[in-house]
Amino acid sequence: MIEGGVAGVSAQSLAAERRAQAERLTAEASRLDATATDERWMSNHLAQLPSSYALLHDLSLPDGRGRVDHVVVGPGGAFVVLTRRVDGALTVQGDQLFAGGHSLKPAFDGARLSAQALTHGLGTPVVPIIALVGVSALGTLPGAIDGVLVTPADHTAQMVGRGSHTQLTGPQMSEVIDRVAPMLSVPGVRARGAAVPVPPPPAPVPPQRVVSQAVTPAAAPKPARTPRQQHSRRFNVAVAGMLLLTAFAGGTLMRTLFQDSTSSAAPAVTPAVVPTTLPVVATVAPTTAVVAKPKIAKIKAPKVAFMPICPAPGEGWSMVPAWPGKVKNLAKYQLEMLGADGTWAAVSAFTSSNTLSAAITAQGPNTTLTVRIAAILKNGSRSPATATPIITPATSC
Repeated sequence: MIEGGVAGVSAQSLAAERRAQAERLTAEASRLDATATDERWMSNHLAQLPSSYALLHDLSLPDGRGRVDHVVVGPGGAFVVLTRRVDGALTVQGDQLFAGGHSLKPAFDGARLSAQALTHGLGTPVVPIIALVGVSALGTLPGAIDGVLVTPADHTAQMVGRGSHTQLTGPQMSEVIDRVAPMLSVPGVRARGAAVPVPPPPAPVPPQRVVSQAVTPAAAPKPARTPRQQHSRRFNVAVAGMLLLTAFAGGTLMRTLFQDSTSSAAPAVTPAVVPTTLPVVATVAPTTAVVAKPKIAKIKAPKVAFMPICPAPGEGWSMVPAWPGKVKNLAKYQLEMLGADGTWAAVSAFTSSNTLSAAITAQGPNTTLTVRIAAILKNGSRSPATATPIITPATSC
């Protein structure tokens, strides 16, 4: 008898392959079930916010750029909230957060990109928040990492309520919600338990016709501008006017900065926020002596970014600096403020991404402060520093 091959080997191999696929799919399904549970919990948690806030869940970003868990729109601006479950001890190394030895940088990068996409799509600044499920100690977390707020999941509503960054009127909130609604995975928005239908997307139009924004079925087909378009046009004109005023103020500030003897050239001034009303220039007295003129290190000026936080009603705004990033031979970052007499004074210093202790506290609404951040190296030299106006939110804390 002549015999070749092994009976059943191909079927057995396919069976093993299918079994491995089934195990992977089962594990993936379990992770997705846990994610859905966490997102439903966050939805119920965010419902603690006042009724003036709008909550929208499970959205698709424009142009297929991914999905986001929650968008919150309120009188203090818009936020995107991403829930992430973490295991293991939390540690901060430089400008990264680690959980059990695993870097959370991909989650922070995703939150930042989602906020940028939503800011462009909604026409209003959107602040990203990472809400960590499985973390209970607020003191173990920095307030923000590289422009992304971070908090234990059960403190998210509190952070949103106190983190006002852009004043939105009722009509402006309605416009933002109208732009968010088409991104919902399940059409319809809830209002006190009742379903409110979302207008369907516009019907296809001939190629030669250019449509600049979605038109709901209730809109009139005639070419005249709708009230919303007229309101948007008036709003854009107002913003353009404010930009001109801000540019004029920037020119005045540049002339002042030329008198600063600590810099070889006048730094570029880029307003971090365009206020909706004329800002009030703060008259905060420097807390320390005038900064001396040390040797300038050959490194880039640290980036300057601040996040407004309301510690408690009536305490005034705290402007918390973002961690500029790790620098070789860094001794500290020094926060400095421009005084009324045109000189710079050191306000505070920080050495890690937990920058809450370096905040400029007790500030009123719509207040402009001119600040800069310098990296002080271990050899005593300091980096260049870019003077940057920052503006507190227009509402009171």
